[in-house]
Amino acid sequence: MKYFLLICCFFAVVHSFGQSPGHFIREGNDFYKKGKMDEAIDFYNKAADGKYKYIARLNKGNALFKQKKYEVAVSAYQVVADASDAAILLKSGAHYNIGVIYSNQQKLVESIEEYKLSLRLNWQDTPARENLQKALWELKQMELQNKQNNQQKQPKSKMSQNQAQNQLDKLEQKEKNTQKKRADSKSNFGSSTAKDW
Repeated sequence: MKYFLLICCFFAVVHSFGQSPGHFIREGNDFYKKGKMDEAIDFYNKAADGKYKYIARLNKGNALFKQKKYEVAVSAYQVVADASDAAILLKSGAHYNIGVIYSNQQKLVESIEEYKLSLRLNWQDTPARENLQKALWELKQMELQNKQNNQQKQPKSKMSQNQAQNQLDKLEQKEKNTQKKRADSKSNFGSSTAKDW
């Protein structure tokens, strides 16, 4: 009986080590690598309250991103980015990932801001720097395209209502003058002037 209790305690201790937050993250990572995102998310959720909660949330965001659930992924990343006790590199990575999502959604202003936040936390983050430059270039191109489109949409000679009315008045006056000249020439057509010889 003594050995039975000792063996039970041993298995309980071993089992509890197997169920640590680190174990859940490793299991989630295994499912992530296999492409089973729902199972990976379940394991990341189990680790979300433990010692590695920010790693679990970051990994959960990655799995949600793979599933194209961008808004939920941003929420998972935002928890890490806003946490005061999260490691700097985790916070930087969260901002970077949010920036990637915004870039994919063509929300360039928001993505630029997220890349800047990532670089403020980790100035050595080369992918964040490259993506920032790309987003800035895309934003500039978009602004140039919008400017060209606006210039093409505007008519080249747009007349105000007063200018149009003045043009119409001039044409009417010209028409009246022409009609008056015709009337005068008709009245002079039939009469002959007396010649004084």
